[in-house]
Amino acid sequence: MNNDLADLIKYAFEDTSNQLKTTELHILELHEMVLFESLLSDIKKVFRRTVDNYAIIHTHNQHGQESREQSRGQIAITKEDYLLIPNIVKSPDAIHLGEKSNIGTDLIQYEKEIDGVSYFYVEEVRKKRKSLSMKTLFKRKASTK
Repeated sequence: MNNDLADLIKYAFEDTSNQLKTTELHILELHEMVLFESLLSDIKKVFRRTVDNYAIIHTHNQHGQESREQSRGQIAITKEDYLLIPNIVKSPDAIHLGEKSNIGTDLIQYEKEIDGVSYFYVEEVRKKRKSLSMKTLFKRKASTK
């Protein structure tokens, strides 16, 4: 378990100061840099994978209410789901490239099935900050193929 991530989750839900707090999950490995080469400004530089409290709060507000998610055919995100992020990005079942955020930044979506649930983790490419940063997380019952 990533203690820094657990501390960030606790901070996001309990701290009322609304101060930005970021935790680094890891530095991207060479194979990840090559995979995302078209999205990154310079693969010779170090890129970091990060999560911040604002992304956790956004995700909770958008995907944390059971009734809202049920109407979308999804399952509400719980605090424990955030701890799965390192596993989702390190060994995804699928990676989807090519989408853009509403402000035009590149997005990367990871899909991972865990115990009959499909998790979708979306991160934003922040070239100036040299990071891939959490945008959102959502989940739904895994489809049977």
